[in-house]
Amino acid sequence: MTQLAVKPIEMEVPRDKKQKVREDLKDLGINEAFLFPEIDKVSEYLINNLL
Repeated sequence: MTQLAVKPIEMEVPRDKKQKVREDLKDLGINEAFLFPEIDKVSEYLINNLL
């Protein structure tokens, strides 16, 4: 099985655009629970966003 190498990129987001970028990422399903799937992060995300 071939594995693809993914190189992370680094971007600077202007302070005034930060909230919009977070909202756009959330719309794409990219959130803390997605990035950090450990049980404590997932539960924290669920508590903060669904309750």
